[in-house]
Amino acid sequence: DALGQTDTDPSGQFVMERYLAAHCIMFAFEGVPAIYFNSLFATANFYEGVKETRHNRTINRLKWKQDDLEGILDASDTLAAQAYAEIKRVTGIRMGQDAFHPNATQYTLQLGDEIFGLWRQSADRSQSIFAITNVTASSKYLNLNSINLIFSENWLDLLSGVMLTSATKGLQLAPYQTMWITNKY
Repeated sequence: DALGQTDTDPSGQFVMERYLAAHCIMFAFEGVPAIYFNSLFATANFYEGVKETRHNRTINRLKWKQDDLEGILDASDTLAAQAYAEIKRVTGIRMGQDAFHPNATQYTLQLGDEIFGLWRQSADRSQSIFAITNVTASSKYLNLNSINLIFSENWLDLLSGVMLTSATKGLQLAPYQTMWITNKY
């Protein structure tokens, strides 16, 4: 619910994009990411549970019935099914990257208030990943000079499959879009 409607997106038009951006940022940080079971499915807050138990922590403790969860996941048009599929895809990509090892080097990039960025580098220094996220409800341009890509190498956005070449001067990021740009793929 915290990612549903915001001051900059009062209609909730970008709820899925914001959900994915938040998780992609979390998955890019060094360490081992943890995720609540219900977060896998973008589950709404469980207000009824809070009323029943009188414990605020119940807000994210919805108890699923197996048939209900399977039914929701089988219907690919549900928010839960889409969220789960994308989290599975993103974590699968993350697991195959040496630069996302829990102990890999991490630097925070200074890209302003509208774009969040981390630079991760594998322990053997062979892989770099620039994890870049537009944290706004509008499209943003990022000049690649601001992250110092070395164009003697080819670069690929792991999430979209888009290849960056030496002719690429900048990136146009959609609202809440994340790119994981790497030199090793």
